[in-house]
Amino acid sequence: MDDPLADTPEKIVAFWRANIQTAQWYRSEAECCCVILLNSRRRIIGYSLISFGALNTVLVHPREVFRLGIVAAADAIVIAHNHPSGDPEPSLNDIRVTHELVRAGSLLKLELLDHLIIGKCCESFTKGYASLRELGFLYPPRRKSKARVVRKRRTGHSFKERNAALVTVTR
Repeated sequence: MDDPLADTPEKIVAFWRANIQTAQWYRSEAECCCVILLNSRRRIIGYSLISFGALNTVLVHPREVFRLGIVAAADAIVIAHNHPSGDPEPSLNDIRVTHELVRAGSLLKLELLDHLIIGKCCESFTKGYASLRELGFLYPPRRKSKARVVRKRRTGHSFKERNAALVTVTR
């Protein structure tokens, strides 16, 4: 491998099409998920197949994804998989898995830079791929704060209503 620069989604997709799609083990009729390992200068130091899936699903677990990054001493990773249908629209499972990988990567200090879904050019995705970073799905949505019930202490005065002692506090 000639250590190509991978600082944009377009370059990762070009790498996918030149190396992964042409590999003997690649099957276009099933989802194929790969991890692309990057050094601190955002150059590709390796890639590996994580798993094959079925026509519309693939099993991805953070353990398998980050194991390769740790062993290769990668600084960051990019996850990429194909959609055999050709439509690169991310599914809810794609988004959920991305959020899990971001959380796992933050614990390991191994950053997930992007999750790319490779497909064909269509109206919504004219480049033939979807970048979850570009679409704003890379980071999990903030959780809504749950309301807490706080009891006020009685300070000598009487409350007119019995429930007046309960106050809802939100963060």
